[in-house]
Amino acid sequence: MTSTAEEEVLIGFGTTCYYLVFRLMITTTGYGLAALGSLIVIRTINLDNAKSWREPKSIQLLCSLIILSCFTGYIILQAAHAFIAIKAGIGGNPVSLAMLLTDDIQLFLNATIILVGDFVICWRAWVLLSEDKFWRYFLALAMIINIGINIADPVYDVPNMKSELKGVFNVLDWLSVACSSIVNLIATSLIAWKAWSHYRLSRETSIWRVGRQSHRARWVLLLIIESGALFLVLQLFALATETGSSFSGSTFDKDLTFVTVAKVAGSLWNVSAALYPLAIIILVHTNNSPIEETYYAGTQHTPVSLTLLGNMRHSASGGGESTAF
Repeated sequence: MTSTAEEEVLIGFGTTCYYLVFRLMITTTGYGLAALGSLIVIRTINLDNAKSWREPKSIQLLCSLIILSCFTGYIILQAAHAFIAIKAGIGGNPVSLAMLLTDDIQLFLNATIILVGDFVICWRAWVLLSEDKFWRYFLALAMIINIGINIADPVYDVPNMKSELKGVFNVLDWLSVACSSIVNLIATSLIAWKAWSHYRLSRETSIWRVGRQSHRARWVLLLIIESGALFLVLQLFALATETGSSFSGSTFDKDLTFVTVAKVAGSLWNVSAALYPLAIIILVHTNNSPIEETYYAGTQHTPVSLTLLGNMRHSASGGGESTAF
């Protein structure tokens, strides 16, 4: 017969194993998709005409490689953390220096992935806002604040790993998620606004391409992907669960169902933070962006939108077909 204390230990150990394995399954699946997306980006982006690494397509390729590298390290450390935690639990030593070290490094790798992803979506919105300096500067300011808080969060967590106080509400845990959510909300709204402007312009000039009407569902789906609407929903979901679980000793923190949902939400957000920027880069460089006239062709400094707008007006007045693409 086992005592009540031993039963609680076994239940806690089983729950921990369940969380670790489930998180690892989600992360592994996401890593496979991220690796595939990175290969597509590498094959799609042509650097033959690139003069320096400061060109947009070179920076986008670099961002993809950074995401893949950090994600690779993250999943290796997560697997090592799960193995160490299970082994330590069996041996009766639930916390070890190796576990703390893998946790600390994972925090920094995850923060890097999130910041690179936020940079990519801000870059996309920045390109679309070529004539809206106010929103450009506002977006840049929000991104700078986001960078500062997301760097401060893992730095603050490291010394608190070994001496975390009961009942302490770590504001940075949810504030870092909130800042990233605000940046993505702003960028998503601006991209959606530009998409609507593009749609109205296309309808007004009667250049809604043949077959576009029958593929409207596909257009909407691509817009949801590029604008980050789905990613934003996952991020807000993670923010809600993170806020509830940040109160140590609260009702939410003790509820097994809520803790499970919080773990799933956090894992999905971490995975989507790596996949979303890759999806944007692929959409742009394969000419599948629903906001096509905003794409920068080659190394030109003039967006295609200006050329396309002229061609659309020319075509609408009976001057021939558009040749922008």
